[in-house]
Amino acid sequence: MNVVILGIIVIVVLIVVLIFFVGGTAQITSKIKDIFTGRVSAQSAQLAVEDCKQFCASAIELPNDNLKGTSTYCTKAMIVDNAGTATKYKCGSGSRNGIEQPTESEAGRGIKAGGDLGITCDITCPVPV
Repeated sequence: MNVVILGIIVIVVLIVVLIFFVGGTAQITSKIKDIFTGRVSAQSAQLAVEDCKQFCASAIELPNDNLKGTSTYCTKAMIVDNAGTATKYKCGSGSRNGIEQPTESEAGRGIKAGGDLGITCDITCPVPV
């Protein structure tokens, strides 16, 4: 009797593990396909604005102007889903000029240039040389 119960438990555990690995593998496979097929993953504008606000808050807390100038607020641009079109934006007008321009690779994937998301920050971003 104990052997039968143990056998049933082992079968149930094997089925659960099999479902976990098959489901996980399917997701991994689709992520890998997305990378190689050139699909663009863009975030919502609201999420990008919140990210920029957080970048600014983090930059303000940095101890000196050199670090503030290399902060994520100054140097990162985000790809935003703009009514189905992937558009690259910088956080604010104080962010480095030009980072909102798509690279050649991004342009080839259909990403368009945007402006800034309008998030002002009380730091100075250096002009790239």
